[in-house]
Amino acid sequence: MSESVSCAEGMSSDASPRARVPARALPIAVIIPAYNRAEMLRRSLASVFAQEPAPPDQVIVVDDGSRDDTAAVAEEMGASVIRHPRNLGLSAARNTGLRAARHEWVALLDSDDEWLSHHLAGLWTLRADHVLVTGSSLHCGADPAADRFAGPVTRTPLVLHAGEQLVYPSNIIPVSASMFRRQLALEVGGFRAHEGVVEDFDMWLRLLERGTGICSPRVSVIYHVHDGQMSRQDMHTMHSAHAQAAAAHLERVGGSRVPLQRHEAVVAWDNLREALRARRRRQAAGYARFLLARPQRVIGLIGLLARRYRVRRRSVALRSAGVGRSLDRAVAEG
Repeated sequence: MSESVSCAEGMSSDASPRARVPARALPIAVIIPAYNRAEMLRRSLASVFAQEPAPPDQVIVVDDGSRDDTAAVAEEMGASVIRHPRNLGLSAARNTGLRAARHEWVALLDSDDEWLSHHLAGLWTLRADHVLVTGSSLHCGADPAADRFAGPVTRTPLVLHAGEQLVYPSNIIPVSASMFRRQLALEVGGFRAHEGVVEDFDMWLRLLERGTGICSPRVSVIYHVHDGQMSRQDMHTMHSAHAQAAAAHLERVGGSRVPLQRHEAVVAWDNLREALRARRRRQAAGYARFLLARPQRVIGLIGLLARRYRVRRRSVALRSAGVGRSLDRAVAEG
């Protein structure tokens, strides 16, 4: 499968039952938490077993109390399955997978996303002495014009020396693009449940307190946008959770609060735009005054707009290059 995989078709048409892992596999454990995702899971697992030049050695699906055939699908596809008797949540499911993993490096994949065939090989090449290694993703939904790139807007891999680089303007690490050191993740306490679905962001901050990370700008993950996603909750809750996790991190490391102050501009700008869409002009004016009240917020807004402009340009370039959409017919026809 090439980088031009179809967002619409994905790998579902190529999914074969009981995928086999050859003897020469990458020493990586893949963890896929799943809750009532039987159909989407086929696409995700097919993309795991299609990794080139070698798939991962261990693939774990944590069935978090599903009421459908999630566990049966995972077993049919060749994954190891761990069942929770009831739904315990995303953090608990990932922690169950962490404890069951037998390799130093762990890669995460959500059950509704999929990897391009070069994903794991690319991360493995970049790992060096880092504690966290990631690729980039393309968010794909029903409208190709709305596809969005997620990752560093750089030409070469971006080294993360501190968690502050993720606080502002945004967390650039897609969870399904991540690979990290298992033992260190356990040592820092595993994944912790947060209101606002920022468990991954909180984990990245705690890992970066112990070492460096590296983010590749190359797209290796297709993030499928749909109505059932946990992350598609109200933006206010997510912004609040992001700020809380960032503030806790800065307190632990004694870091400057400037990134958090600049992130206030992100929240205010998104709220301003929402108010304008709803024609709440007085409320929008209040957010505008808030933005202009402090220099760091103004600087934060300038940086935010610059990044979003570059993300839009990267997204358009990816579509023009055929990533995600142009081979829909070829994939469908096999």
